[in-house]
Amino acid sequence: MTAVERREPAFGTTNRAEFRFLLCLQALAAAHCLSRAKVPEEVVLRAAQLRSAKGLVSLCWKAGLTPRCAHVAQTLLAGIAPALALAPAPDGGWPLRETEMTWQLDVLMEPVG
Repeated sequence: MTAVERREPAFGTTNRAEFRFLLCLQALAAAHCLSRAKVPEEVVLRAAQLRSAKGLVSLCWKAGLTPRCAHVAQTLLAGIAPALALAPAPDGGWPLRETEMTWQLDVLMEPVG
């Protein structure tokens, strides 16, 4: 029986430094996926710095990611607790309406200051 069949992690962390490194690596991968949204990097950073769950969900939607990926992006990029992050709708769809996600993107892309 393989590790996958036993539902074991592919690798383990033995100390806090390794865990933080893997967390940073996951966040970097999530940010890279969000680059497919074709918005300036500053917009992704702004959504993460604001800890905007709705903003990150909207960016994931625009990038063509799944609602489940959007849930992960909220926790990795904005540090939102999984229980507080916007979860996919019960049917697996987006937790926000398309009009709201479009509005969120418009707000995030407005120049600051």
